[in-house]
Amino acid sequence: MEIMNLRANNLKDISCSLTDQHSIGIGGLSGSGKSTFCMTVAQESFRRIVTLLPKSEYRFLFSNQLESNCFSEGISKMPLVFYLRKSGSGANPRSTLGTHSGLFGKIRRRFAQEHGKTSEFFSFNNSIMWCPHCKGRGSTANVECKACGGMRYNDEILEYKLNFGGFLRNIVDVNRMPISELAELANDLGFDETDRKMIDNLIALGIPYLSLDRVISTLSGGETMRVLLSEFMAVCRGALLILDEVSTGLDRDSLATVLDEIRQLGNNNQVWFIDHSDMVLEAAEEHLYFGPYSGDSGGEIVEKSPRPAPVIPPHPDFVPSDAYRFKTLEKRNIRIAELEVPKNGMIAVTGESGCGKSTLVRDCILPAFTKHYKDAKAIVIGQDRNQSITSKSTISTFLGIRKYTAKVGVGFESLTLESALVQVKRNKHIAPVLVSLVELGLGYLTLDRKIQTLSTGEFQSIHLISCLQALGTQESLIVLDEPSKGLSQNILNLFMKKLRQLQETFPITVLIIEHNEFVIHCCDLVFDFGKRKEVPVTELSCLPVEEWIKNRNRSQDMHPSMNSMIPCPKTGITTIADDVDKAFADYDGMFKGGILKSYSSTAQWIYKDLSVDEIRPIISLDFEGNLYSNHTFLFETASAINAILKQSSASQIRHYDYYDQENLCKCCRGTGQVSSFDFEALITDADAPFWDGMIHSDVMKELKRYNYSKIKFLFKEIKKESGLQLDKPYSQMDEKERTTFLYGYWDNTFYDASKKTQRQWQGILHLISKYMRSSVSPLKKLIKDSSYSAPCPICGGSLLHHASHLEIRGIELRNLLSRPLAELLPVFPDVPQLSDFAQVLGGAATLDMDVSTLSGEEQVCLKCLEASYAKFYGFTFAFKNLAPFYQRVRPYVERLAMDNHVIMLDWEGITETKDAILARLKAENKISADTYCYELIGMKKIMTEINGIRKKEPCPYCKGSKVLRDESIFEGVDMTETPCMSCGQTGINEFGLDTDLMGYPVRLWLSGTLRDMKGDTAEILAGIPLCAKIRDLNKSQLYAVKKYLEDTKC
Repeated sequence: MEIMNLRANNLKDISCSLTDQHSIGIGGLSGSGKSTFCMTVAQESFRRIVTLLPKSEYRFLFSNQLESNCFSEGISKMPLVFYLRKSGSGANPRSTLGTHSGLFGKIRRRFAQEHGKTSEFFSFNNSIMWCPHCKGRGSTANVECKACGGMRYNDEILEYKLNFGGFLRNIVDVNRMPISELAELANDLGFDETDRKMIDNLIALGIPYLSLDRVISTLSGGETMRVLLSEFMAVCRGALLILDEVSTGLDRDSLATVLDEIRQLGNNNQVWFIDHSDMVLEAAEEHLYFGPYSGDSGGEIVEKSPRPAPVIPPHPDFVPSDAYRFKTLEKRNIRIAELEVPKNGMIAVTGESGCGKSTLVRDCILPAFTKHYKDAKAIVIGQDRNQSITSKSTISTFLGIRKYTAKVGVGFESLTLESALVQVKRNKHIAPVLVSLVELGLGYLTLDRKIQTLSTGEFQSIHLISCLQALGTQESLIVLDEPSKGLSQNILNLFMKKLRQLQETFPITVLIIEHNEFVIHCCDLVFDFGKRKEVPVTELSCLPVEEWIKNRNRSQDMHPSMNSMIPCPKTGITTIADDVDKAFADYDGMFKGGILKSYSSTAQWIYKDLSVDEIRPIISLDFEGNLYSNHTFLFETASAINAILKQSSASQIRHYDYYDQENLCKCCRGTGQVSSFDFEALITDADAPFWDGMIHSDVMKELKRYNYSKIKFLFKEIKKESGLQLDKPYSQMDEKERTTFLYGYWDNTFYDASKKTQRQWQGILHLISKYMRSSVSPLKKLIKDSSYSAPCPICGGSLLHHASHLEIRGIELRNLLSRPLAELLPVFPDVPQLSDFAQVLGGAATLDMDVSTLSGEEQVCLKCLEASYAKFYGFTFAFKNLAPFYQRVRPYVERLAMDNHVIMLDWEGITETKDAILARLKAENKISADTYCYELIGMKKIMTEINGIRKKEPCPYCKGSKVLRDESIFEGVDMTETPCMSCGQTGINEFGLDTDLMGYPVRLWLSGTLRDMKGDTAEILAGIPLCAKIRDLNKSQLYAVKKYLEDTKC
């Protein structure tokens, strides 16, 4: 990999050449830039891959993950990169260990096979069998669903059972089994070799107790990392894997075991380690250190590790005078009759990973403390981060100072805490908080840093500071769970010093769950579980730390090593001309069921039926398919916008990242257009207030489903914040009020304390469109007929959510995007994309043009340009239907093939497009694209008869629509549709499918071929589907139809 002038956060024009033949250990102080470096590389690999999809697809699948850095353009020879991190999985309750790994899909298919159903029947992600109260989530607002008890299904599912080992079990039973038990049923469940290997990895990595129904977002950092490792160890080949803090949650012995187990990763992949553990870094073959310090004083590659020596803060000998006493502590493996926790001390709880430390403290001591010591207070630092914090939460919002920082000025929150403190040292609301954070060594952070991107240690440090004001004369028990995670030694020194100062100043007792020996040495006492045991823990001794150090039986020095490399890639161009559809389907399945499915929980759900044995660097593109969706702009193609932004000297360049949805207009979602309709046709009295008859009663009846109280809450909050009154008569609203009433208020969201959720006003048009879908009112047709697309009234078509100006070489960015390429070429001679665009589209084209409106050939040229500009290394590209355009795109494809393997999949001897073949069929044989294939053999109106049967005998699940429609499965998506497999996407029930139609069952008409219907059919037509339309045939079949018609004429 070649990296030139990379900037990100504090990285200062990093340039280096990194081998792909050795493992690399990446170290440095917290905030020195090591994680930023690795995350930037991984994010850029991800962006270059997914943006080859149509925009509508990648926005849906990866909307919350997509962002870019214009200075990443300098990365070349980019491999497939996966960043395996310990957090950041989000809080989607539908993403479980079973759905994430694909194992639950296999189990559903096994139950379906046994009971004559489809696998969708046993899914909790559609309405067939899900619990109607929680819609398959198992919880509502993070509280277990009372209706289903968290099992996600309705009670009918419990009737479907299988015999496993002599026991009848339903799918809920299997879903709740620990992995260790599931391994024993591998044969019965139909798991293949890859599945078994994944399960074996989960057990070998020390997490056999997890069950498939465990929600991914509830896993600890260490568990999350090991789940990811188990999957990638089983299937990944030819990628760069970046392991972020693999030591998280592991004691020294367990870490050595994990490192030994994951050596197999290096057989077919390159591995980078980011870690503070000496054992992990020493396992790597090469090293890369960032420093010399943190924040603005870091961001450079240095020759050696800048880590300082550990400094244990001085403290007097601890003599316990009293204790908290607990009896009958019982949970999981804990069976302790009586336990004393000395007061006013700093106490470490340690032991082998999985021994019961967290269970003792979180599930036993804390509930008992809250129950029996009501005059004291329990403060849990860093608990349930994923459940309590949204993806938009920043350090300033978490600390409760956002309302003060917003008044300081634009860009203030983007400064490092050290720099920000200089500006507000006299501000009584902000300065004390920043002083405390800087004293902890966190001055390198910024106030706009997303909470979910912080390491566990960074978050606990910030959480500790936020809790300081709660400390006083009241006794408190403070609990920290591995505060050393993700913190370098310099910050650990300061953190433990601060904790000791607090412990000596306030009447607090500190319990620290920890493996880090430095943290334990800083404590007064130690509860040591020792090795994990199969039998319950019945007693636990509390030792002075000096005695624990003296008695500790240290293992022999362990020196695990990791050899890794990316196998030498195949390059050049090859062709496949036989069975093109099947070959492409295989490559497409590997791309979507492998790479894309690994990127997000949404992709896992969409591609749930695509199962692969290996994840490899494969990308598939059908050049006669949908290459670009609506509202895809030329400047997004081939990263042209980033190449232009890179020329700017502005400091806040990231606010102009058009790939990051946080920068885009929330109303139009960065498309520049909104859906609208004739709202005034729904008004019955323009002089009446909203709640007193302004809108037709049919509409208000449907809006009641949304809940009037939500609308009233939002109207009240908007008026309080902006002065806009949205419930006044429509005739009295000014322009700003009407725009907000109709299209939404996008400046802020509002916290509804009664429901413990954030709400946003998205406009009355949005609510009416959504809730009138199921209405039987004639107004539904009026709304549909009057619908139109209009320029976004919020951003005015500029796409961005802000109006800030950015000037690049004397031209404001928005103006620049609308200028002809011919005018831009002399200004930006160092942006080669512009000259390539001009060669394809002409000099009159503008960067803000919608490329989905271009001709097919022009779109193919742009897509090949995109692939070549991505500078991939070691990929296989499966290109279908490229032959008709090859001479035009040959230079781009050959450039791509220099570092990658390009496979062209085209039918032998066919070099014209499908549209061209269809046009010839129509011109020469009067056969339209909508002709059904059975008409070729003289049959008529078969589909009319089948549609009548569908209406009389609809599928009980999809009601004849062929798809399952469910609301609000994904955030921001009102309705999702999935193929109904219960009826095989026919929309007809079993009786209807067996109904006789002209001597044959309907089932045969829908799934059979011309040969099935007429035995003497010409051989050339034999395999053509009966009820397919001509437009649905592949090019080889179209040529067969063409030849058949020509022969028939003769």
